[in-house]
Amino acid sequence: MLNTLTNLTLFIRKKHKYVFFSENKNYQKYLIDFIAALASTHLEIIYLSSEKNDKIILPNVKNIYIGSGLKRLFYLNLIKSDFFFMTLTDLGNHEIKKNKNIDKYIYIFHAANSVHRAYTPTAFNNYDIILCPGPKYEIEIKKLEKLNNLSKKEIIKTGYFYLDKLQKFKNKKNTNLKTVLIAPSWNYNDANFLVNYSEEVIKKLINLNYKVIFRPHPEHFVRNKVFLEILLKKYIKFQNFTIDKNENNLDSMLESKYLITDYSGIAIEYLLGLNKPVIYFDKYPKIHNENYKDIQEDTIEDDVKKLFGISVNDPDIENLEDYLIMSEKKIDNNLQLIENYTKENFFNLNNSINYTFNLFKDR
Repeated sequence: MLNTLTNLTLFIRKKHKYVFFSENKNYQKYLIDFIAALASTHLEIIYLSSEKNDKIILPNVKNIYIGSGLKRLFYLNLIKSDFFFMTLTDLGNHEIKKNKNIDKYIYIFHAANSVHRAYTPTAFNNYDIILCPGPKYEIEIKKLEKLNNLSKKEIIKTGYFYLDKLQKFKNKKNTNLKTVLIAPSWNYNDANFLVNYSEEVIKKLINLNYKVIFRPHPEHFVRNKVFLEILLKKYIKFQNFTIDKNENNLDSMLESKYLITDYSGIAIEYLLGLNKPVIYFDKYPKIHNENYKDIQEDTIEDDVKKLFGISVNDPDIENLEDYLIMSEKKIDNNLQLIENYTKENFFNLNNSINYTFNLFKDR
C-alpha cells in the first residue's frame, strides 16, 4: 500500500494504463472477470475502492482504499491513466468530477435496465466510452445524445458481463424448490414495493412453508433503515426466513426457485441469465427520468416482463402461490423464445469478456 509520502508521490506521477473505481464491494462482481482478463497480460491494474474490504486478490492487481470525502477526491482528481473504468453514473454531476489527466472515462453497466428510464437524464453524458450491453441500449444512448444535443460517445458493442457469468449456471438444479427470493428495487418514490407489499408477501410465503430469502437493495438500508429494522425484528425468528446482505447476489439467485420483485434489474438477470420465473409487483414503476417517453423506445425491462414474466399490478396476496405456479409455467413454455430473445438483445453472448479484453489489451 502507499504508506509513505514518497510512494504516494511516485504513484500519482506515474500514468497508469488501466484504472478501475468501485464505490463498494457490491459492484465488484460486475468488474472482476474483466479485471482478471486484463491482469493476465501482466500489466498492472489499479483497483480503487471507497470500501476498505473491497479488494481483488489477483496477480498484477494493486488494491488501493481511497475512502470517501477529501481522500477520495484527492486520488480521483490527481491520478493519471489511459483508461478509467467505472460503474458510477452521473460522472461530473456530483462531487466526482472529470480529471484532465484521464484520457478516457469508460462506463461499465451494473444493471441491465433501460438507459432512458431507470437512470437519471444525465447519467451517461460525461463518459467517453460506453461498454454497451445490447442493441436497445445503443439506440437509447444515441437518441439521448441527439435529443439533448450531446457530443457523441464511443459505443463499444461488448455485451453484459454479469449476464454471461449467470449463463454458466442456468442448468444448475435447485436444492430447495420452495425457495423464493424477494428483491425490491429502490427508487425516489415514497410509495414503493418495499414499504407497501414486502411484509405481506413475506408473511404469506412463510405461512405457506416456503423458504424466503429477503434481499433489500443496499440503498434501502440508508433510505428505509427504520422500516427494515422493524420488519427484520419481526421475521428473523422464523427458520424459513433469511436476510441476504451479501455483496454478491449470486448465491441467493442460485438457491432460489422464484424471484419476486418490482422493477429491479435483477429480474432481467434472473430470467434471461438463469431461465427462472419472475413475478413482478409493478404498481410502482421505477422512473428516474420523467422525460423517458421523449425517445419513443420501449424499455427492455418492460419487454422481458411482458414476454416471460407474470405482472401483478393490484396483487391479491391470498393468490400468491398461484402467481408462483403461473410464472413457472410461463418459463417452461418459453425456454426457446427466451434463448432467442437473449441472443438478439445482448451483444457477444457468452463471449463478452473475451471480446472486450481483445479490444483493450493492445490499445
